[in-house]
Amino acid sequence: MSKKVTTSDGAMLPRYSIIKTIGEEHYTPNVEEGGFSYQQALGREIEGHVRVDIRFYDKTRNVAVLVETKTGRFNKQNIDQLFSYVSLERELSEKTNIIAILANTRDGKLRVWKFAKDYDEQLDDKKLKSFDDYSAYFEPVNVNDKTKVLENTSSLNKKLHDNGIKEHLRSQFVGTCLLALKNGLEYKNHTTAQILAGIRGILGKLLKGSVDRANKISLLDQRVLQNKDVMKIEVEQFVKLLSFIKTDILPYINDASIEGHDILSYFFTTFNKYVNREDPNQAFTPNHIAHFMCRIGGINRNTVIFDPTCGSGTFLVQGMAQALAKCETKDERKHVTDFQIYGIEADDNVYGLATTNMLIHGDGNSNIHYGSCFDEARDEDDPDIWELIDKRLEQDGADGIDLVLMNPPYNASKSQVYKAFADTWGNTATDPSKGLCFVRYIADKVGRGRLLTLLPMQAAIGDSDIIKGMKAQILEHHTLDAVFSLPSEMFYPGASSVACCMVFNLGKPHADSEVDTFFGYFKDDGFEKRKGVGRVDVRNRWHNIEDMWVNLYNHRQDKAGFGVNHKVTADDEWCAEAYMETDYSTLSKEQFIATLRNYSSFLIQRDDFNVPAVYTNQCAKSKNMQLDTDKWGWFEIGDERLFEIKKGKRLTKADMIDGDIPYIGAIESNNGLSAKIANDEHLHEANTITVSYNGSIAEAFYQDKEFWATDDVNVLYPHFKLNRHIAMFLTTVLHNEKYRFNYGRKWKKDLMEKSKIKLPVDAKGNPDWKYMENYIKSLPYSANL
Repeated sequence: MSKKVTTSDGAMLPRYSIIKTIGEEHYTPNVEEGGFSYQQALGREIEGHVRVDIRFYDKTRNVAVLVETKTGRFNKQNIDQLFSYVSLERELSEKTNIIAILANTRDGKLRVWKFAKDYDEQLDDKKLKSFDDYSAYFEPVNVNDKTKVLENTSSLNKKLHDNGIKEHLRSQFVGTCLLALKNGLEYKNHTTAQILAGIRGILGKLLKGSVDRANKISLLDQRVLQNKDVMKIEVEQFVKLLSFIKTDILPYINDASIEGHDILSYFFTTFNKYVNREDPNQAFTPNHIAHFMCRIGGINRNTVIFDPTCGSGTFLVQGMAQALAKCETKDERKHVTDFQIYGIEADDNVYGLATTNMLIHGDGNSNIHYGSCFDEARDEDDPDIWELIDKRLEQDGADGIDLVLMNPPYNASKSQVYKAFADTWGNTATDPSKGLCFVRYIADKVGRGRLLTLLPMQAAIGDSDIIKGMKAQILEHHTLDAVFSLPSEMFYPGASSVACCMVFNLGKPHADSEVDTFFGYFKDDGFEKRKGVGRVDVRNRWHNIEDMWVNLYNHRQDKAGFGVNHKVTADDEWCAEAYMETDYSTLSKEQFIATLRNYSSFLIQRDDFNVPAVYTNQCAKSKNMQLDTDKWGWFEIGDERLFEIKKGKRLTKADMIDGDIPYIGAIESNNGLSAKIANDEHLHEANTITVSYNGSIAEAFYQDKEFWATDDVNVLYPHFKLNRHIAMFLTTVLHNEKYRFNYGRKWKKDLMEKSKIKLPVDAKGNPDWKYMENYIKSLPYSANL
């Protein structure tokens, strides 16, 4: 009976299938039973084991693959036997690189070793691969060095500037050059015209079999190769640019690894920030956010990924990289690139970027279509994009799209969306749904799997009839699984939108879900702004932060300051800020001291206060008072025990009259005092607290004199006896809630009234005003009050 091994899916295979999987063309038996006898090959008597079950060899690559099959658990004797064959193989040629495999014929388990000239190592392979896959283990690889790429990318950008390559062209030009160099471009001793012709020829070969091939080549040719600035580059300088990319960029990127894919994406997209940067509607997704969303999407080697508004292809690149990382064989990787990555892009310039980006990352078929995701069928001879994608999926036998990743336009014009929706806008110039119309259309069109999308915070919290209506339509057929509030300056230096990520499970009505929606407050990604390069992970914090985000979501953890589970409808806000409990354990003595210090500075600046010559605590007995926030209670700001909230009134600069009345605006310093005026018809009382909700949001200040408040400031009138000490306590607590609000989610009057803060409580469960006063009196600077 033939020995058998199992494939990864548990199916039994006879011996010939092992040979077929690794490669019949490299199979080298020299005995009738199909094995390989080293005694016969070496022509001498050998003691011990002399015949390996299956041997493969390629003289050109000088690689041998040895397979020994067993019927039980592997033991030391099995390993010693296999290693003895390795020693005998080396006698045939000491330069041979060897893959040695033990294969269990009953459970299909493998143990695989790699033997190179100077070292050996055990591999983590779980299934048999092709001879080409095994040979690739011995090919030289580049070393990933993001720091080096970062430094050299900056230098390359300067060289491009010096050679007259304008900002909007750099990403496409550099990407095209890098792609050509990776595929053997010859450029030395060539003219500029010859170099461009060489690039053109390589692009043509790479795009062979690609959808819309002629249009892609034409666009790349027109946008890049025939660009007048490119054609004007002196050949000497062109050669220097290409040599710099070849010697100072490519050697530091191993794009066979996920890390290499990430570095390559960083290199390519570094220049993207210059593309259409005058267009506020163009917001390229940062690589690390795309990587995080792909992890949330749960990508495996069989996942079919689709981006209907793919831009430069960031989601597709990251998704493809994660799918490829799950593959073990060359055939599996080819299947991913040929049949599992799909995209649509309507902007012809960005479409060229996406094509180049995908090719750079090894996309074997570039299934990216030029057009709108709202394209509808025309006729049998002119199928729409959806029909073309369905045909491709049917060709592969796939059930459909598994994962949608998208970052649609936030302010699309009527021509960019489907007519039935655009007709409802009236005179509005841009999409009033803030991108939700794309989500609804795509979710219904795909109908299965999962959909992850970036949208502005307005789409999550907007209270317009159109936004609520669109949310209701989505939830009628699909489930809102999660929403993540993301860093406020995520798109810097591009669009200024405050974005969130929504996660939907498609094909199941939201009302039928037995699980609450998870809301993550993921505002700190560890990145910092750096001039000329945008936001950078300079302290290498992102890896750990991303793992934390993913774990919080996977375990759906309620964690103060990070995440909360909550049931929502279309009428509710879809963001963590609305439901997450503030972590008051982080409230510190230093925060209260900072409030006192800032208010003292304001009083001194106002020149109506004398600093005491000798500082003394006003409440010496309470000097060591502690903050035990676990025992505090929650109160609505609009509670009858706390405040009545009144809105400020607008006053234009043209109507202002100089005077002595404080004019309180939405600023973060000087106690909110932005001017002094004489206007006195709409003054607010002294001994109140102001909180801004525009500009510098949620800045809280105590006002001890009558004042005028602007219309983006709320004034809190106390229902209790307020004094300066209690006010310092309350403004510190109010400032602790600042994280919930931003330009997308403003702390307006109606929202503030329902917002809760945590305060010390007395024996009856009411706010403990005496404790608050004494605590402030126990702190430095309190004597200044």
